[in-house]
Amino acid sequence: SVNREEQIAPQVARTTNSKAAAASCDSDNKCNCVLWVRKCRASWLPTGMTYIWEKKAKKNESKPAAGRVAIHDIYYPYGHVSYVKKVDGSKITIEEANYSSCKVTSRTKKPSEMSVYGYIKK
Repeated sequence: SVNREEQIAPQVARTTNSKAAAASCDSDNKCNCVLWVRKCRASWLPTGMTYIWEKKAKKNESKPAAGRVAIHDIYYPYGHVSYVKKVDGSKITIEEANYSSCKVTSRTKKPSEMSVYGYIKK
């Protein structure tokens, strides 16, 4: 017979490992917005997105939704991408890497206030 601690231990280990993996992902990829989004939030994000015109060419949606990737028309010639965590009325909450030099940050604003060009959906 298995005691209660032996039943709980694997669940705790899985939870701890997933939190550690998320923290590792954030710290390992925080200096490149595209790599961070692809490796930490949206593994389906296509490759070939170094420059803003390449990012804009991947746009396939104009409306925000949680789970989409926002394309920001900033930092020419590279541009910027972020992960849409939440939509609340006219505002979106995004998570992003390297908006602030080599940091993972979150912002909640209207898309127009963050120079959002469009979105990439899976």
